[in-house]
Amino acid sequence: MKKAVLIALTIIVLTFLSCQNKNIATLKVSNPDNKAVAFSGFYSSSLLDSSRINGITPATYKIDVNPEDDYIRAGFTKTTVTDGSSKLRVELIYLNKTKDVKTATVPLLGWAVVSCDIP
Repeated sequence: MKKAVLIALTIIVLTFLSCQNKNIATLKVSNPDNKAVAFSGFYSSSLLDSSRINGITPATYKIDVNPEDDYIRAGFTKTTVTDGSSKLRVELIYLNKTKDVKTATVPLLGWAVVSCDIP
């Protein structure tokens, strides 16, 4: 019985690991208080020169990456000048692991910049 459970767990773990897409990184732009916060920013990788973004939290972006050798960089700022208290949180995720997290509070001048080397 124990062997059957261990084999089943091994199969589940191996299936999960094989489902991870090594060619995609994820950017999550959010507000810790679940407020809608307007933002502007960019992201880039060696496969993507640069992509400009305007949006409202929460937002998720997928970035194509070279799993052998890449560098991802992203930066976001709040665009509502009168919003001096809401936080803008940027999280960079690769292979289901958070690689970098930054938060910005000051509109237009405060940037949350994240980066990560791949692999």
